[in-house]
This record gives sequence, structure tokens and C-alpha cells, in this order.
Amino acid sequence: MSKLLPNNIKLLQVLSEHLDTQVTLLDKKSKEYAAFKNICLSNTYFDDSPAYLSNPIFIKHVQVLMIGSMSMLGGFNIPVISDFEHKEGIIKIRWDGGTIDRFNLGVHDDNFIKFYRYFQTRALQHTHTESKVSVQLFGALKQLVESYGMILAAVGSKCDTILDEKHSIVSVLKKNPSQDLLFILLSCLPSEQLNTLYIHIQQFFPTDLSVSLPSGNKVNACALFGQSSTDIAFLIEKTRVYMDLYFSKKLPIIQTITRTKTFDFLDEMTKNTAIFNATFEQLRLLKKNQVTMRIKLYDLLSFYFSGFADV
Repeated sequence: MSKLLPNNIKLLQVLSEHLDTQVTLLDKKSKEYAAFKNICLSNTYFDDSPAYLSNPIFIKHVQVLMIGSMSMLGGFNIPVISDFEHKEGIIKIRWDGGTIDRFNLGVHDDNFIKFYRYFQTRALQHTHTESKVSVQLFGALKQLVESYGMILAAVGSKCDTILDEKHSIVSVLKKNPSQDLLFILLSCLPSEQLNTLYIHIQQFFPTDLSVSLPSGNKVNACALFGQSSTDIAFLIEKTRVYMDLYFSKKLPIIQTITRTKTFDFLDEMTKNTAIFNATFEQLRLLKKNQVTMRIKLYDLLSFYFSGFADV
């Protein structure tokens, strides 16, 4: 079942499962928190601490907090990550450029350091990477999750505008070409309507237009969007490709076609009362369960990371 979930949900699952089982590491009054904090205060790098290297729980704690801090990297649908897998303690990440990272949770080895070096470049945007994990990592993660909170607050405000004004979907999208807002709105559409949108748009594409799937494979755009599907994983894949076209700077004509035909489709959709009401109810639920709940999660992480500001 987890393979059918969007990557952002799969990353958050790993974080949630860890925090549920290691509550004491979040409790500033616990012995575990004190021991971990002492490691951070006594060392420049985690790699230099025998107490850290000999404790798989501490290692996993750092790894999972990094994973959780990638749960909105580049946007709500994490466009920089093509695929994310967690199976039996093994993490596998396929990045958008084709790079693959694979490492074991609770194990501090060369595989994890390889991931950490790439993480510094892609997530923290460091021009110089280190081969040791700095104890000041949490300061950078704090900035990352706080930026997510600000993005979500803005998206939540736009959702409220749509919910309050009802027929304002297209006007809000035109004024705010936000990847996160568009992804949320698409997620609210019934699968039948999502299929109809893609089939509608592909009619206006050049017949020789090729697109890249998250896996890196190239396919014909009309063939991809022209076929209806109830397979959730396939719909998620098509949505990622669709969003690439919607925001494409390399293909301005295709971007214009994608946007204008999307606006036309959404305008027509709002005329269907049943579809309109179902979509807005889903938007209301998604705003509550995804936007609002994520803001609370990122606030919690930010508060936790702030406890290491003196490191």
C-alpha cells in the first residue's frame, strides 16, 4: 500500500513512526535527551563521538530528522525526489537527476555519508560539502522546516480564499501560480475528473511532444495523458509530469497551453454542482488534515531544533 502513496506522505510516515517510538528523545527532562544533547555539546561532529556511533537509536534519530526535513523540499509534492522507499529499515531515494541513495537506518557508514553529502547540496544548498555530520546540522534543519511553515501558511490562506469565495479557483491560480496550491487543488479532484483534465489538455499538445517520467524514462505526452487510469500510482506519476509542464520555463508555449486549458477546464467544472461540491469538501478536509496538521508538525520540529541553538 505504501508504494501508492505520494513521496511526501511516505517521508512523513518514517518521521511519525520514529517519533512515536522514541518519545523520550523529544522530552528535555529525559535521560535520553540529556545524553544526546551532551553529545552535541561535546563534539564538533557526530562522527567523533563514540557514544553516538555506538548507539543505533541516536544515529537513526539524526537520519530520520533529516528525512522529515525533506518532506516539502522544493514544494508540497517534493519535485526533487523521484521516488522514496522505506523497507525493513532500509531507505532508498531516487533524486530527480537520477542519483540514487541507499542506506540503513541506525547505521552510520559510507552509504549514509554519501547521502549526507548530497543532502547538503540539494536540501541545504551548500556549495562546500563535508564528509562528517556536523552537530550544528539541526540549526540548518530548523531553517528548512520553518520555511515550509511559511509556505503552508500562505497556501492555507489561498485555500481559505477559495473556500470563502467558492467560484474563485481560476482567479486565485492566475494571481498565485503556486506549485503547492495547484498540487493541493489537483489532489482534491475526483480521479474521474483528473483523468478528464489530462485527456482534455493532451488534445492541444504537439503530437511529437515527449516528456520525462519521474523514473527518467521519456514517453510521448499525448500517449501518456490520453489514456484514462484508476491506478493511483500512475495518476500520481502523471500529475508530476503535468506540473512540470504547467511550470516549465524551457517550454513556454507548452506552459501556456497547459495553463489556459486548465483554466478552461476548471471554469467548466465549477458549473457542475455535484463535482463542485465534492471538490470543495475535499479541499476543506485536505486543508485541515494536510496544511494545518503539517504546520503544527513543522512548528514542533522547529521548537525541538531550537533546543540545540547553543551547540
